[in-house]
Amino acid sequence: MAINILDLFKNQVIGELAKSASGYLGESETSTKGVLESVAPAILGSLIQKGSTQSGASGILDMLAKNNYGDVLGGLSGLTGGGESKFSQITNLGLPIVKMLFGDKLGSIVDWISGNKGVKSSSVSSLISLAAPFLMGLIGKQMKSQNLGLSGLMSLLGGQGTFVKSLLPSGLANLTNFSGFNYDENVTSSGNGFNFKKMWPWLALLIGLVLLWALLRGCNNKEVMDTANGMVDTVKTEVTEVVDTAASTVADIKGTVDAAGNWVTDLGKEITLSLPDKSELKVGEKSVENKLVEFIKTGTTDETKLKNTWFTFDRLYFEKGKSTLTAESQSQLKNIAAILKAYPKVNIKLGGYTDSDGDDAMNMKLSDQRAKSASFELQKLGVSSKRLASEGYGEQHPVCAANDTPECKSQNRRIDIRVTKM
Repeated sequence: MAINILDLFKNQVIGELAKSASGYLGESETSTKGVLESVAPAILGSLIQKGSTQSGASGILDMLAKNNYGDVLGGLSGLTGGGESKFSQITNLGLPIVKMLFGDKLGSIVDWISGNKGVKSSSVSSLISLAAPFLMGLIGKQMKSQNLGLSGLMSLLGGQGTFVKSLLPSGLANLTNFSGFNYDENVTSSGNGFNFKKMWPWLALLIGLVLLWALLRGCNNKEVMDTANGMVDTVKTEVTEVVDTAASTVADIKGTVDAAGNWVTDLGKEITLSLPDKSELKVGEKSVENKLVEFIKTGTTDETKLKNTWFTFDRLYFEKGKSTLTAESQSQLKNIAAILKAYPKVNIKLGGYTDSDGDDAMNMKLSDQRAKSASFELQKLGVSSKRLASEGYGEQHPVCAANDTPECKSQNRRIDIRVTKM
């Protein structure tokens, strides 16, 4: 029977971690525990998906080798007396794991948990980063005790599917694209092979029918075997394609970096947006203006959809290291103001983000100031402050999780927008 990592987390970690983290975050112990109960299966579910391919499992194995997560696990009992620096060390250790697993979905996941558990977004972000090293520690401990290698890691993670599926809320399952697919039962250690043990009864029936048909048709043995082998190869190929397709979920964002280090998005062909107040805007087909208007037109009142649907400004830039908007940002802000005036019932929220360079606290402060600057500019353009909200998220929720190239970092330095009310 497969080891249940979530049971280990529940029995060995969650109680003490919730008790310690609640005081650090200023949340109730009950609420903190509730967040961790949602966070843990979300992280493990994403680890299962990551570990379903050989390259993904190698990345996890590399993290386990380079970081001693066992020390985090062993130091749990002394976490309360460790002070803020101890929590910061653990969250910093967990941040690369979270970025690797969730990428640009992290913001939606944080917002979903925050809304459903009644806990601040910043607290949810911290708890995700806190929980990740402990889960990795539990996985590393199992690998060490069982002397597991790469294939063993894939098998261990694959065996967790049933446990995760029973505890992962449906809203989070949708956001993380976790279907409960048990890779250990359906694929080999290569991550895209065919498990004859599980599928053989169906293949045997299929091949038996082929043999019967061939005998009735009077075919020779070579024709029978060629036909049967061909059908096996076809089924194997189809299963491989399904697994590979499921593992490929990240879409490329097309664009370039300009001389100032800003990301310049490929906006596609120019189109004309006709607004309800008879005004018109000339914008790119892939622009945030077009995406925002199309979303507003849906008229959705689904709170989950409103919280999870963010759009990135594609022509909004700041002076380096400052919250001062550049002159070229005015055209897009004027367009957004025009859209909000044309849809007077729509309220929005602006989210500010930085790359991972520099001090975390400074990045958080800068991102918040930038979001506020954009909000103030919209107010100057005639949008009521009552319709606007803003928040800085620092280096959290990166669009490009690696944060290791100028292109990647420039995409992460951004302002996002979402509709909060229609």
